Amino acid sequence: MNIWHKISTFGISNDMSISKQKSAIFFNIAMRITIIVMLLVAASMYFFLDFVYVPIGILLSLPLVVFSLFLNYKGKVEMSVFITSLIFPLYFLFVSIFTKLNGEGLTQIYSIIPRFGIMIMPAISFAVLGYEDRKRAFGGAIFGLLILIFFNPIHKFFGVNISELDLNANEIPALIVGLTAIFIFIIMIISILQKINTEYELIVIKQRDELIDKNHEITAQKEEILTQSSEIEVQRDYLAEKNDKIEAQNEQITASITYASYIQSALLPTFQELNNYFPTFVFYKPRDIVSGDFYWFRKEDNKFILAVADCTGHGVPGAFLSMLGISFLNGIIIEKKITEPDKILNELRFLIKNSLKQKGETGEQKDGMDIALYSINQKNNTIQFSGAQNPLYIIREKIDEITLKYLNSNNQIRTLQHENYTLIEFKPNRMPIGVYIIEKPFARSEFNILESDLIYTFSDGYIDQFGGENNEKFMSRRFKKLLLKIANESIKEQHKIIVQQFNSWLSDNEQLDDVLVIGLKYEHLKNS
Repeated sequence: MNIWHKISTFGISNDMSISKQKSAIFFNIAMRITIIVMLLVAASMYFFLDFVYVPIGILLSLPLVVFSLFLNYKGKVEMSVFITSLIFPLYFLFVSIFTKLNGEGLTQIYSIIPRFGIMIMPAISFAVLGYEDRKRAFGGAIFGLLILIFFNPIHKFFGVNISELDLNANEIPALIVGLTAIFIFIIMIISILQKINTEYELIVIKQRDELIDKNHEITAQKEEILTQSSEIEVQRDYLAEKNDKIEAQNEQITASITYASYIQSALLPTFQELNNYFPTFVFYKPRDIVSGDFYWFRKEDNKFILAVADCTGHGVPGAFLSMLGISFLNGIIIEKKITEPDKILNELRFLIKNSLKQKGETGEQKDGMDIALYSINQKNNTIQFSGAQNPLYIIREKIDEITLKYLNSNNQIRTLQHENYTLIEFKPNRMPIGVYIIEKPFARSEFNILESDLIYTFSDGYIDQFGGENNEKFMSRRFKKLLLKIANESIKEQHKIIVQQFNSWLSDNEQLDDVLVIGLKYEHLKNS
């Protein structure tokens, strides 16, 4: 059963139209039936009528049928049908002439039966090709009609005169067999057509029902999409309204923070105030509108006191801490008259811890600040320094070997030589202004300073900034070399170079932290 089904579906593909599928199946089945009928007729002629050449001629059709099915198998259904409509009329004509020349079928009956074959095969081809391929359909039909018209003349050309043949009583059984075979063939073809038509009607009905179901599904999906679209529009409008509110709030917050930056800037010393005492530059570049870095200075009891601080975080949180820092420094130095750097930092740590309620308990916030603070005594040309995480740099003209060796013997100091200048680094205590695991009193370093010494304090924003060709941190060693390289420049030019170097290093990267660098050139106090 599977073999017959496969033969029936030779050349069928899903991309073919329903009519083409029906035609192909019909033709395959017709060829299958042709094989059966030909075998039965040949057997009847041989065993019951003692014919030899007629059965041989009939069996010669089998290769033609197999060739036709092979073309179908390769998907060339229309070509197969067209070739069959041309070859089979010639085949029937050949069999008729071949058998008569060999002394069989020399009666009228054997000229009638081939005519049926000549008519049937083009008719089948026409039925298969139909309107799908009109040229081939009509071509096959016209070719079969020409064979019919010239049937007798062609026989006569080969020496067989059909008009002289008579129908004898002895040939009546052969006529009956032939007509019966043709009748059976026609009945089977009709029944096959009905079956194929019924099957495909069911397929069409099924496909129609599927289309209806899909249409209902699509309609339901469309309605759902419309509903969702309406909901999305409502949500969009809601989000747009919320976004407008957020934008308005953001504008208000930004305006408030911007105003706060004015207040913060007002609390910071101006460049002119600093420059009244020493040639000074300030490179101050907040990451956000307000900054967690701040600087503070005061001339108190002939001491010039300068602090550079870096509060925890940046932006608003850092700015809050910076306000506390400025306020506390005012209280400690101006009101309490504490001017020693180490005592200032110890008192500042106490106030910060107390205001932030830091007790050193597990899980509490470790907010605070890093700071470098120094005081210059102009009367005796000395500088005192204390630092929480942040160091102090002093650059002077190249130091002799004895002095350099003496300085390096102090574990709180390290030096770096470059051409005609020496950088002296005063190390800070490694603990912040705020709660810490092991808290000690802050140390104080004292050092004699000379006219034209360069003094630098800074936060970590500059040295921790990523950038450059390899996207790496600037680092303190590169910063020291930069300061040594520009030491012979004026304070104003140094400021320009430091800003240009930072912007070049930053390039397209994001600024990570607030930046603060203050450089000062020591001279005798202008105002006493």
